[in-house]
Amino acid sequence: MHIRRILAGTAAALSTACIGVVVSSPASAGGAPPYPMGTVTVDRTVIVDAGTSTVSGSYRCLGGGERIGAIDGDIYQWKVARSLGSFRVDGLQCDGRAHAWTAVVENERRAHPGRGTAFGSLEVCESVGGDCPRAQFDERIQLVRAH
Repeated sequence: MHIRRILAGTAAALSTACIGVVVSSPASAGGAPPYPMGTVTVDRTVIVDAGTSTVSGSYRCLGGGERIGAIDGDIYQWKVARSLGSFRVDGLQCDGRAHAWTAVVENERRAHPGRGTAFGSLEVCESVGGDCPRAQFDERIQLVRAH
């Protein structure tokens, strides 16, 4: 699996800065170079409310047909040096266009404003039961209280 970080081309459309990753398929038996399967961004600001944290970003899955996409992740808070909780976004549309995603995490412990990390992976499956290339992301975030 080939993984590389890129600056998100859609950052101007988003209200906060984002970093993205590219998901690529393994090279074929014929030696052809891997082709990009999708990209994901994570917004730098995560909103913390009573018992939940809201993380968001954008994604783009290339191709069509039966491709299936999902994002799995976790929010880690540096101040308490522990995970706040996990999230999963299923049913991503793999139509080649950019789409927004949002996940609400049920905090496993009290969240505090401050620095943290959102980490996880984007997977794009060729079909149900098919190959599922993954790309890992590990992005610095700022946890901010809801107004």
